Amino acid sequence: MILKKLTAILIFLSTTYLFNSELLAQNLSDKLGALQTEFSLSSYGQTREIVEQFIVKRAEKIENVSSSATFGYAYGLGLGYESYHLEIVVSRKLEVVESEMKKDQWNWELSFFDKDGKKLYNTKLPNKQIKASSNSDKTLHYYSIDLQGIPLAPLNHTQHVDLFYYGKLD
Repeated sequence: MILKKLTAILIFLSTTYLFNSELLAQNLSDKLGALQTEFSLSSYGQTREIVEQFIVKRAEKIENVSSSATFGYAYGLGLGYESYHLEIVVSRKLEVVESEMKKDQWNWELSFFDKDGKKLYNTKLPNKQIKASSNSDKTLHYYSIDLQGIPLAPLNHTQHVDLFYYGKLD
């Protein structure tokens, strides 16, 4: 009797696993509600092949920490909010360009283009609004672009994105 119940349970669990294996194989970005995008990408006009791209809602924070030598303590102010991020993974690092205008230095330039190549939107973003990183052997480069302050309407018609950094050339 117990053997029949164990067999029935094992068959049930196996069947459940087989029919729901697609859900088990779902990646983390899908589970977090990310929306896959299909933009093409360039960096200062140089084409970049995108490995992966999506838009996802992420938590953000603003913090201001200070200390007082007089009173011997530290205090801080924190604020949390949510914003959408365009996450892009590429195999070649994005371009770094030296700017002739000092005010552009250490900022990113982001442009959206429609299917006909018409520029829909252009903005300069502070360095803190784009997080750039890579894996240890530099074969993958990750960019998380905080879309806070960027209107949604241009993204509805965007086919192509151009993104580069105004920094110092080595």
